[in-house]
Amino acid sequence: MLENKDHGIENFDMRRLQRINVFVVLDDVGTSEQLEKLILEYDFLGPGSKVIVTTRNKQILSLVDEIYEVEELSSYHSLQLFCLTISGEKQPKDGYEDLSKRAILYCKGIPLALKVLGATLRKKSKVVWECELRKLQKLPNIEIHNVLKLSYDCLDRSQKDIFLDIVCFFKGWERDRVTNILEACDFFAASGIESLLDKSLITISNYNHIKMHDLIQEMGWEIVHQESIKDLGRRSRLWKHEEVRDVLKYNKVSTRYNMMELLLFDISCIVLECC
Repeated sequence: MLENKDHGIENFDMRRLQRINVFVVLDDVGTSEQLEKLILEYDFLGPGSKVIVTTRNKQILSLVDEIYEVEELSSYHSLQLFCLTISGEKQPKDGYEDLSKRAILYCKGIPLALKVLGATLRKKSKVVWECELRKLQKLPNIEIHNVLKLSYDCLDRSQKDIFLDIVCFFKGWERDRVTNILEACDFFAASGIESLLDKSLITISNYNHIKMHDLIQEMGWEIVHQESIKDLGRRSRLWKHEEVRDVLKYNKVSTRYNMMELLLFDISCIVLECC
């Protein structure tokens, strides 16, 4: 296995694999140049060789023959992976059945989340399991958050704004409607939404509505929370109508907001509740 980590494929001499039947995995390829180098030297590989490329950016895969998008694990396979991570068994330990089901419900089929959460709960008591699962209702797991945030960090400023607006206000809305609203706000929405699709931060349903995995939305919420942990008036976005009313009622508006912006936030929250 050839991993693209410390030195990268650009520093690997493919001629070392000349005429050998090999199975090559390029993990987390970040640029099209890395993939182009492999394609140029692919003839060096022996007949029957297989090359698998993983990336966070679908645009890079325009050069490959076949694209496979990893799907979320089913509840059955999620439970197996979670339990294997904890105990090496495919079934929950006695007395941990309900807690295990709650854990995999939070992870919603993402293998990384299942393995990270499983490692966190390994050899812990029921009391700790219960506490950790309650904590996840208010705070994201930092390891899961940091990995998911890598795709966000690769966005430019406009794309980040579009992503956070979708996270806070427009998840579930019709794509064209969201595009028109964001374009009216002087964002580059058409290309920005395409970039979010390429990085798998959002998906589009058969009815042309914007969808997003719950853990990715949670990651976006946490980014906004970190702008100001306690002072709501200093955050760039407010999506809970009770928080907006609290900021208005107690005059917690910071210099980055004006009253019209907060009223628009409040209207957005009301519209989202009606939907």
